[in-house]
Amino acid sequence: VGDTIEATSPGGSAALDVVGLAHDPGRTPAWMNGEVVGFVSPQTLADVGVPGGLNQLAIRTTAGLDRDQNRAIAASVAAAYEARGYTVNDVTVPVPGEHPARGVMSTLLYLLQAFGIVSLIAAVALVTTLVIAEVKRSTGQIAVMKTGGATSGQVTRVYVTALSWVAGAGLAFGIVGGMAGTWGLSAFAFMLLNLDATSQIASWWVFPVQAAIALVVPLAAVVIPVRRLSRVPLKEGIAPGPSAPARVPSRTVSGPRGGREVSMGLRNAVRQPGRLALTTVSLAVGAAAVMTALNTGGAWDRVVADEFAAQDFNVQVQLTAPIARGSLDAAAATAGLTRVEYWNTATATVTGPVDSKSGGHTGDVALVFSAPSDSTSSTFPLVDGRRLEPGDDHAAVITQSLTDPSLGVGDTLTLSGDPGTWKVVGVIRQLSGGQDGAVWVSEPLASM
Repeated sequence: VGDTIEATSPGGSAALDVVGLAHDPGRTPAWMNGEVVGFVSPQTLADVGVPGGLNQLAIRTTAGLDRDQNRAIAASVAAAYEARGYTVNDVTVPVPGEHPARGVMSTLLYLLQAFGIVSLIAAVALVTTLVIAEVKRSTGQIAVMKTGGATSGQVTRVYVTALSWVAGAGLAFGIVGGMAGTWGLSAFAFMLLNLDATSQIASWWVFPVQAAIALVVPLAAVVIPVRRLSRVPLKEGIAPGPSAPARVPSRTVSGPRGGREVSMGLRNAVRQPGRLALTTVSLAVGAAAVMTALNTGGAWDRVVADEFAAQDFNVQVQLTAPIARGSLDAAAATAGLTRVEYWNTATATVTGPVDSKSGGHTGDVALVFSAPSDSTSSTFPLVDGRRLEPGDDHAAVITQSLTDPSLGVGDTLTLSGDPGTWKVVGVIRQLSGGQDGAVWVSEPLASM
């Protein structure tokens, strides 16, 4: 606030004073798409040289209507304006009550929940293993307490009390550290998704659940081995040698290779199946968490690398009016540019045919691209079907993110602004295709 910016348009320019900052959660963050949104008065538009006529209409419908009902209302409004001589470029009907970044948020939350569950399982297995191992080392101490006249219940209460203090201290440190990490991660996620949270304090039920897990797991792990060892005869508990194995193997583990060392190692591993199971679970869950993180990171890096490789250009320029193909070649050569591609872009409402699985209803507003046949900047990874080829007539390639209407290879679709019917010949993966998907066509639409 207080700074001055220079706003330039084809009709002029003016210096504007920043008098306030607003948060619009429905907009894509400026750092992501390079577009800054400003709210100005009609007089300011005139000063910058922008025509003062209004060109966008926002409609609020009755609460409780679904998306198809809202689409019907929007279509009737668009038809009414077209009947009065206005040109309607596109009609956008979002899902009622759904944030524009819901897909990104759902993916992020799914990953966090998955890693949280895996981490919880690994922690439970690790804590249980450590507690049981520590209790096993206390066989002599339990025997001494039994010698002094302590009952099994008293011995159990001693260990439960001691472990309760340790678990409580761990719970306190865990809540403080967890909240600090949550605040840092939340701040990053809110910045990424253009959100402004009213509070970063967890819901009330989170803390009782954390306390229950932190206290119940170690206490449950200590009760069974302590009560079992408290019933061991004093002679076996005080004896300096190892106590009898918890379970005698039914047969000796041996083999032709490895000798006595391998045989003894295997027999010692299976002496206590419970400890072996907990150790195996701890290692397996830990390895699964690491492999999941590495695979997720590697897959995401590959997807992003494919996206950058497909968009083989350094600068993208949006023009306010169409130009003839090749009209900038001379200027580009003078500026030292190695290649210039002329694209046609637009937005259009996608509608599936009546005989397709889309049901023939009007779908989302998608980006529409028409690139030259020799383009090197549109080679996105192919998921199904084929790419556009020279000589195609009214052929289309859609992105995976185009889900409404639901279309596949071999289906046909229509696009607002063009009277023709387009046949879907392929499906590609394109992250930059917009939230509602994109359509690549073999030739420009009639409205382009």
